[in-house]
Amino acid sequence: MKRLVLVLALVFVSSALFSQQIRILFPKTRIVFQRNNSNSATFSIQGTYSGSVTSIEARLIPAFSGQGIATNWSTIVNSPSGGSFTGSLTGTGGWYNLEIKTLNGSTIVGQTVVEKVGIGEVFVVAGQSNAEGNAGYPGAVRGAIDDRVSTVDYLNYYLDEEFLPFDYVHDGDYMRNAPYNPVPWYWARLGDLIVNRFNVPVCFYGAALGSSPASWWSRSADGEDLRNEHSLFIKVAGMPYRGLKAALQQYTWKTGIRAILWHQGESDQGTSDSDYYNRLQSVINKTRTDFASNDLAWVIARVYRHPAQNLLTETMSQVYKGPNTDTIDAPGDRILGHFQLQGLTKVANAWNYHLDNTFFTNTIPQSPRLIAGNPIKNPIAVINPSQVTGGNNFTVNFNSTQSAAINGSLSSYQWAFDEYGGVDYGSSTAQNPTVNFIRNNEPLRFFFTTSLKVRDSNGLTGATSIRVAVNNSGPVINSTSVDNLTYIPTTGTTLNLSAVVSDSDNPIQQIYHEWSVTPYLNGLPQPQPTKTIYQPTTTVNIPAVNCSAGTQFFRVKLKVIDSLGITDIYQRDLIPYCTPDSIAPSTPSFVKAANITGSTLTLNWGASTDNTFLGNYHIYRNGVLIGTVNPNTTTYNVSGLSANTTYKFTIVATDYANNQAESSPITVSTNNCVVGAAQYLSDLAWVSATNGFGPVEKDKSNGDGGNGDGTTIKLNGVSYSKGLGVHANSTIIYNLNGNYARFKSDIGLDDEVDGANQGSVGFEVYGDNILLYQSPTMTNNTATISVDVDVTGKNQLKLVVNNGGDDTNYDHGDWANARLELPCSSSGDVQAPTQPANLIGSNYSSNSFLLTWDGSIDNVGVTSYDAYVNGVYNSSILPPATFLAINDINFNQNHVISVQARDAAGNVSVGAPFKTFSGTQPCQTNLYISINPDGTIVGGIKYEASQKIFATNSVLNGTNVSYDAAKSVTLNPGFKVEAGAVFRAYIDGCGNN
Repeated sequence: MKRLVLVLALVFVSSALFSQQIRILFPKTRIVFQRNNSNSATFSIQGTYSGSVTSIEARLIPAFSGQGIATNWSTIVNSPSGGSFTGSLTGTGGWYNLEIKTLNGSTIVGQTVVEKVGIGEVFVVAGQSNAEGNAGYPGAVRGAIDDRVSTVDYLNYYLDEEFLPFDYVHDGDYMRNAPYNPVPWYWARLGDLIVNRFNVPVCFYGAALGSSPASWWSRSADGEDLRNEHSLFIKVAGMPYRGLKAALQQYTWKTGIRAILWHQGESDQGTSDSDYYNRLQSVINKTRTDFASNDLAWVIARVYRHPAQNLLTETMSQVYKGPNTDTIDAPGDRILGHFQLQGLTKVANAWNYHLDNTFFTNTIPQSPRLIAGNPIKNPIAVINPSQVTGGNNFTVNFNSTQSAAINGSLSSYQWAFDEYGGVDYGSSTAQNPTVNFIRNNEPLRFFFTTSLKVRDSNGLTGATSIRVAVNNSGPVINSTSVDNLTYIPTTGTTLNLSAVVSDSDNPIQQIYHEWSVTPYLNGLPQPQPTKTIYQPTTTVNIPAVNCSAGTQFFRVKLKVIDSLGITDIYQRDLIPYCTPDSIAPSTPSFVKAANITGSTLTLNWGASTDNTFLGNYHIYRNGVLIGTVNPNTTTYNVSGLSANTTYKFTIVATDYANNQAESSPITVSTNNCVVGAAQYLSDLAWVSATNGFGPVEKDKSNGDGGNGDGTTIKLNGVSYSKGLGVHANSTIIYNLNGNYARFKSDIGLDDEVDGANQGSVGFEVYGDNILLYQSPTMTNNTATISVDVDVTGKNQLKLVVNNGGDDTNYDHGDWANARLELPCSSSGDVQAPTQPANLIGSNYSSNSFLLTWDGSIDNVGVTSYDAYVNGVYNSSILPPATFLAINDINFNQNHVISVQARDAAGNVSVGAPFKTFSGTQPCQTNLYISINPDGTIVGGIKYEASQKIFATNSVLNGTNVSYDAAKSVTLNPGFKVEAGAVFRAYIDGCGNN
């Protein structure tokens, strides 16, 4: 389905309103600024603009109700100049959409929005492996649940500060914490706890390094290069302190910070207390020097070196006690000394306990450092990949042409391709490199980070990065509840929002859903009553519309994200119709029927237009409505037809005022073909079958844990003698080998589950691992659903019954009467008609001509002649007629028109070809030329006839003309060739050289 649906009339309005542009370079979406102890923060806003601008204003609007306090419009820049600006804005703790507009006097000339800008809590994590995390430990990759926990998803063990991107993401599953931590670890869970306590967003940066004792930190802080001594862990000079310094100076300098969270000590068991104290004290002092604040707070977990760690918190200002993590050591809490599973949850809870209200009251948070100066200097790096997912071996074309220098010009491009886990995967200095990614069998390496650093002619740099995933096709929005909705009442309505989403690599329950409904007025998004809901299914109330306020619509948007952050987005604009209308749309044209079988066919037609907004198309069969499609669709698949039967179809176009225009009817006869026989799955051998409780039962319900202990399959009181009885979670696979046309079954929870509110299941049908059908969650109160799925050409069928999103208690699902139907079979006539002969074109116009031929012969009888243009169905006619008007032909292009004869059994003849050629007069039987030809020396023009050409014209100076006939070219009196012209005559005929 199409992901983006736009109403052009509204786009034009918006473009007319804001021809001048505004671009925000800072802040970025999902950034979090550190609040002060009065719950507010002042942060910088930086961007560029075009046109005549006298002032720039900004405001904060809560992204969601209850998550902040809106501000009024505030002037952040007066009298800007030079096309760039820097200003600042103050807000209270919360999660906001930042709106910025440029004005010329009191007229708005540009407006934009930065979604999800946070004012809350910011932390840098440092220490060793139990602060860094490792994807090899169970539970390590689990991220935050709350959307308001942020990070920068980046890691490069060969740290290059100029490569560090400033692009924020939700700190969800598998996210890294820039600049140096590989997984969310327990910090993302801590983020959830802090968000829930204070109702403000949280951001984590990661600067820990496994196996690092205090001596590594102090020595590297003093400038020592430890690579030769510890090459296994230290890949770049200055580590491990360099990563902490980068987090402070590259990120928290602009965002502010609450504290550094330090978890380290396991590698210092042989270090004396005094040595540990002195070394860590020097590191703390060094961070305060590099951050230019003696009040930079630290929180130190008590890990192995308790006396020294306690002494640091007692003797140094703004240094606080963290949790004693040595006590988190119950069975299952750790593996090889590192936290796992429930141990990760426990240590997150322990940190949350020690970061108590006293801590937040007594610490001195470091506010964001405001960006000073104008104009903006650093260039902007932008990556546009040809794809972001693929298999074990796939190629990506990276494009950076949208990168730009603010001052001067771009002089160089530096790319880095790093596999998950920090393995260097190569680099490039090309502007648009191509990379072939190859994934080996290591279970932890399943995505690559691609980073780009651009440098301008002044030596300044800008950087960004993206993630390329392997073996992950990403989620797909297959359909939504608003697909066929374009208009809404001006009196208000209720929208039921739901979607069918599939993902071959992630369970549907783990796909993140974000619905938003935003009102637009005169092309601008309005803060109220914007709604955003993080649920797969929801209901939203659309208020009444005041039509006199201006041009309005409501933008419905669905974003789905899988565990690797791969996103699919659907968008549709719903229009309240405010203008009376009595003018009907134009009539749907060129209605055609194609792909005709004994039970199905496809209708397509030329699009209608309307003076306001086109509504839907209604499809009628023999005067009865059989379907409706939205105005962006001009095709409809018809099924359930009877073989050897004639039907009449019409297409009715509507507009929002329900004015209607009906097409001319088209009469179509289906093939004389009967539906193939059915084969029950319980009579076939499966490839594999797994079941949640006991074996899969054939022709019985699931029963208990034994084989054959089920009873008759029964759904809502109806008994079935055939079918499969299963228990969630169940998967059954059959080989089809392309031999079947349809899979059919009744589905539901078996009646043997008879307790109230017991059991819930979902059914899924896959063909070649592609989701073909997904049921709603079904309980013992759900009506039976009949499934009918097209499996034509599929090699494998997979039937899945899941637990409906909860436990598996009582989840007895039935595939009742599950069967496969063979393809449509012939009624006995297998002899095709003869090929149509002697195709001749005549009656040419600018884009059409009449095609005639000699009729075909069939052992039973020809039922239709079907014409195709370049292999695409064009039109049909019934015998005894042997002519067709071929429409919509562009005679500036080559075309091959073919005619096939069809009989009642669906047998078709070999197509008879007829050709037209680019730059030629369409081929006629006899051609009479009596005017000056239009030709040029280069290329020229050719006139062709299938029989004879008669000419009485002049071939003018500077032209290049050819006459080509099959029998003769006659130059009558009056024919003349001027000097300087090129003229040729051939006896070949149409289409020859």
